[in-house]
Amino acid sequence: MNPINSRFVRFALLLILSANVLSAQPPQKDDTRFPWGTATGGFIREWLVAAGFPNQDGKGFDTDYLYDHDGETRISPQAGMVHTLSTGAAVSWKKYHSPYNYVNMFDVLKNGDFNNKVTYAYARVNREHDGNIIMSFGHNVSNKLWVNGKLVYESTTDNQAVQEDNHLDVALVKGDNSILIKSVHGGWTWGFAFRIIEPEKFSLINAFKLTPRIEHTGAADRLIVVTDRTRNPDLQRIGVSVKAVVAGGRLIAEKRARRGETIAFDTKRWPQGVYDIRVQSTGTRGEIATAYMYWYKGDPIKKARELLSSAPKHPSTLHDYHHVMLSDMLIHRFKIDPDKIDSSAVRNLYSPLMEYEEALLDKAGKTGSARANGFVRLTYVDDVDNTPQFCRAYLPLQYNPKQKWPLVVNLHGYNGANPMYVKWWSIDQRHTRVVDTYPVIAIEPHGRGNTSYMGIGDKDILRCIALAKQRFNIDEDRIYLKGESMGGGGVWNVGTRHPELFAAIAPVYGGWDYHVGMNEKEIAQLSERALFENETRNSLAHADALLTTPVFAIHGDIDKSVDVNNSRYLVKTLQRWGYDIRYHEYPGFGHEGIEYNDELIPWFLEHKRNADPKTVRVRSADLHTASAHWVKVTQRGNPYAFITAEAEVLIDNTIRLSTENVLGIELAPSKKLLDHRKPVTVIWNETDRRRVNVQNGRIRLLAGDYRPSALNKTTAMEGPIADVTATPFAVVIGTSSQDSTMVRLCAQKAKAFADEWKVWQKYEPRVFKDTDMTDADVEKYSLILFGGADANKVTKALIDKIPLKISSQVVEIAGRKFPATDACVQMVYPHPLNRERYVLVIGATSVAGMYFYTKANDAYDFVIQDGCLPNTRLGRPMEKLIVARGVFDNAWRLGDALLVTGSPELRASSPFKKVLPDLSTTVENLPKIDTAVYRAVAGSYEIRPGVSATIFVGDGRLMVKAPDGTALQLLPVSETEYFVDGADVQLSFTKNEHGVFDKGTVYQPGGELPIKRITGK
Repeated sequence: MNPINSRFVRFALLLILSANVLSAQPPQKDDTRFPWGTATGGFIREWLVAAGFPNQDGKGFDTDYLYDHDGETRISPQAGMVHTLSTGAAVSWKKYHSPYNYVNMFDVLKNGDFNNKVTYAYARVNREHDGNIIMSFGHNVSNKLWVNGKLVYESTTDNQAVQEDNHLDVALVKGDNSILIKSVHGGWTWGFAFRIIEPEKFSLINAFKLTPRIEHTGAADRLIVVTDRTRNPDLQRIGVSVKAVVAGGRLIAEKRARRGETIAFDTKRWPQGVYDIRVQSTGTRGEIATAYMYWYKGDPIKKARELLSSAPKHPSTLHDYHHVMLSDMLIHRFKIDPDKIDSSAVRNLYSPLMEYEEALLDKAGKTGSARANGFVRLTYVDDVDNTPQFCRAYLPLQYNPKQKWPLVVNLHGYNGANPMYVKWWSIDQRHTRVVDTYPVIAIEPHGRGNTSYMGIGDKDILRCIALAKQRFNIDEDRIYLKGESMGGGGVWNVGTRHPELFAAIAPVYGGWDYHVGMNEKEIAQLSERALFENETRNSLAHADALLTTPVFAIHGDIDKSVDVNNSRYLVKTLQRWGYDIRYHEYPGFGHEGIEYNDELIPWFLEHKRNADPKTVRVRSADLHTASAHWVKVTQRGNPYAFITAEAEVLIDNTIRLSTENVLGIELAPSKKLLDHRKPVTVIWNETDRRRVNVQNGRIRLLAGDYRPSALNKTTAMEGPIADVTATPFAVVIGTSSQDSTMVRLCAQKAKAFADEWKVWQKYEPRVFKDTDMTDADVEKYSLILFGGADANKVTKALIDKIPLKISSQVVEIAGRKFPATDACVQMVYPHPLNRERYVLVIGATSVAGMYFYTKANDAYDFVIQDGCLPNTRLGRPMEKLIVARGVFDNAWRLGDALLVTGSPELRASSPFKKVLPDLSTTVENLPKIDTAVYRAVAGSYEIRPGVSATIFVGDGRLMVKAPDGTALQLLPVSETEYFVDGADVQLSFTKNEHGVFDKGTVYQPGGELPIKRITGK
């Protein structure tokens, strides 16, 4: 899967998402009653909140943003009070009522930009008398708490906000008392639960996590552990064990006490290094509660310097890559300067130092990371772009390598910041409650970041599962897949494409179906091809394959990020199919904070994979994923239609096979299903009866009228252009043109491609000049060739074996000629020297044509595009303005049915971008608009609460600046209508009764969205 690559996406994405919500079908009235449940009193749900202060460089936690109103220790905010930041931005206090005990900061910010932000929450508590109370506080990563202006608590420890993990004995005064909480965005959950408990009412009904702490007294050779911070007298009677574990899992010391008591260890004889201090007790429901702390004997700063200074400059082994990653973690995640590291960094050193010490043990062949209660960083190098990839693996407390273990695969959510790997959430988290509570191994693949687990993201999950099988003793009949948000969508994507791997799957507030975002009229208006494209992106696109794979879907009913109606629709559909689908909708929960593992993991463990299902279903939009269990489609007819197949084993060594759009298929039923020694009868689509033999465990069939050609599309090599970067690829810059401007453009376009990949994947892809490639390099990789045969020596060497010819006036593809002046052509084709790789030629009929290269059409096998600018609202969609685009048939041939060519009439009348000799551009066929009109339109317009775009005049042009700062030109249709240069998005502005532009509408293929002006010119 390629990164999001259109020039306008940062601006249009917010609009598209909002428009989809606006055009959604109206929900039915919900009269569903939820069961009555006992209440736990004392939670504060009414707050004043000031949301969205910046956290640049991680300094927001210690920055007092309330200085202009007496500061954090003295502020007494009121609704409407405004704080003006140094940037000029304003943040105001607003009333917020949480619908449940947990205050969800994502809900507080609603549709605003929450990434890397700081939020304050303020409440007043009235008391009839002076005295101490218990403040129970559960929170996410970084939080501070002030009571009556006094800082009573601060923590940067990673916590789960859905459980109260701190209770503080705090003195309140008669009358009003102020509570101020400062919270920093830090991961999948962001929020807090806060309540006040009278000391005499403290009991076991108040379920708290085990919260030990280490007392740093400065005493040498002594470790002081407070076993729990609880003030609960009932909990204080429960026993607790404290174990000190050194790298490699060796138990050094253990003591027992009661929760809340203090334990002292004499560490004089302990070996130097980092320690896991593991504390265990019994929770209020009888469960085993486990908590962890770190401690270091010796000089952790010295060890950190060793880690940093010994990191390989040119890593070549997996151990090297792992070492470099740990070094990057210290430098980039924790901002440790190798030359100035001091004691202030110690708290951030423990996790990477433990991992480093265990990696050294692993390298030496000793017991290191793979041990009971262990943390293993699975590492591999992806040959797609020669980059190291990592996967966290968590081993249970009872881990024994001789025992088979269930595997739980967890997929992370979308990270809007798209940081480098070491800056992702929880990347240094060494322990997880799932493996502490249940007898499973858990892994958390990175999935190549924000890929929605498609393409290279999907491949990463499969690779990580394979690595886990190699490293650990995995029970292949008990592999489970779960994920949240984008990870929930990833569960649908990965689970439906590889059902044979999983015993059960669980999407958590994730998944999408276009039926939820469009009404019946809108769906009916879709063309056949547009309907197909919507279906391919649908979470149910491949769900037929889940016939024997149980699904447990989970969602909160007030989710503002992923509409709960998506899960409802997906669940309802699978129920209608009669599939094994379970659904739990949590009332009062939004897009985070659902504590579901105690419900889900036991359900997982009830299921084993059906490794030999008698009936298998397949539905897929492409050959690559047209398989499930023992059925694999190897060829299809129409690339714009779904592949469907159902195979069922009957009595008497017979298989019933029903298919659509299938020309070739491979069946591999196990010996448990069929007798491989005897002939098999296959009844294909009722009338085609065949008697065949099983050869090497497989039955290969071709449709009666299908005859493969010498060159065919395959399950591994089918295209389109986007598939090139899912194979090991290299960018090749053409340098051989006689025109220096063409040479410059080839270099610029190649650099832009590589830079975009680096922004997305954080590593530079392989890049060669055409003159630097060896014959071995040419043959080894899929080649992205910038420059045609006249501009790129590698293209020239291969062009005779590729059905592409480019001249100044004509592009010829597979014998079909397309008149084209100043046009760019892209075409993907099997590599003539390596049938497991592609060649993607990016050429042009002229220098100006090369300017128009874009990746926006990479869903096709070939594209010829010039400077025509689309505008669907005015009846000029891209498919009518393109010179030509399409896909090859299954024999890599070009036919009319798979070809789209533009309308000559519309092309002649459409706005057209012309490239000038200096590579600047001008747009022709546009009306002339006075700049005074531009100035009247200029201003800031709200897209949705907290998100705005700024329209301004620059160099006589009307420009729009997206929320992330990207600036694009607005091209006029009239004085009130404009469209975005490079995007199929139109803006229409209207005037009020005073003749002032005060609102507008954004139109795009996905719907329309109203906007309103919020500032002047």
